[in-house]
Amino acid sequence: MATEDTSPEEVLPPGELEKRLRDPHYNNPTPDPIAQKLVIEADGKLVSSKTFIGKLFGGVQKVEEAAEAFHRAGNLFKVNKNWELAGDAFTRASEVQSQLDSRHETATTLIDAAVCYKKCNLAKAADSYSKSSEIYLEMGRFNMSAKYNIALAEVLESMNDISASIDKYLKAGDMYAAEDSNSACSKALLKSASLYAKLCRWNEAIQLYDRVIESSLKTRLLSYSVKEYMFRSLLCQILLKRGEVASKIDTYVQLHPPFQDTRELKLITDVITAVEEGESEQLNEFFDEYDRISRFDAWYKFVIGQIRQLSLDPQGDADQKTDLDDLNKDSDLSDLK
Repeated sequence: MATEDTSPEEVLPPGELEKRLRDPHYNNPTPDPIAQKLVIEADGKLVSSKTFIGKLFGGVQKVEEAAEAFHRAGNLFKVNKNWELAGDAFTRASEVQSQLDSRHETATTLIDAAVCYKKCNLAKAADSYSKSSEIYLEMGRFNMSAKYNIALAEVLESMNDISASIDKYLKAGDMYAAEDSNSACSKALLKSASLYAKLCRWNEAIQLYDRVIESSLKTRLLSYSVKEYMFRSLLCQILLKRGEVASKIDTYVQLHPPFQDTRELKLITDVITAVEEGESEQLNEFFDEYDRISRFDAWYKFVIGQIRQLSLDPQGDADQKTDLDDLNKDSDLSDLK
């Protein structure tokens, strides 16, 4: 029986997978002989099931036995760290299970394949997660479909396909919302917002932060994080249209009055003044002072870097979107997870 992987997915930085595959302790180049024999047996059972005699005498049973043999082979390859062979065996098992109209088994076996492919072939991992998610969606299991859309999004992010990754996070968010899984929905939207900022698509990021803010304020437990979402949104707003920051602040204070007395809002007002006056040194002091108490993560450092560039040319077009290829030349975007 296939088991569902519940561990958090890993977003690999560029080049890390290729480095791992060169390590024999990570990726064993010698196939497991017993697993290879099982694959041959499974193929034989499939061929036999299609013959006239095979159809008369236990054709369906032979197909079921082939699926089981492929799955056993996958487990043996997996234990032996033959990652791609394991993924291929699980994929074959899922194809046979699909012929038997065993949708749940097909979906879970595809996840087994994806977990193995994730260690050796990200494109195949993405395909397996995508197929599994679609099966769960057809079954009406929205939370499961959303879960593996998240896994797919993380693989696409590792492949540096940021736009496709955003689409999958948003799709997952919509499915979580349909099931009233508000916390999970917010996490998916926040991830999408952070990636939009990575592409310097500030308007889309702000819109998503506003959605999460509105949703979070409806729940006491989630409202404690609203301050951070407002802070992130306002940093993006500085880069989008500085003239609208004051109005945005008023809106946020009306929605959440405690935000008015936060260090985050004070920093935003100081930053706007420094940018408008072209005081780059003073701007750096403001950020450094805040960072000494509350450390900035990679996302903040990237956005702050954009604001620092803006302070050098305060009359520049803040609405201009930076091309991702140009950003990769100037910044290590792979750190922004």
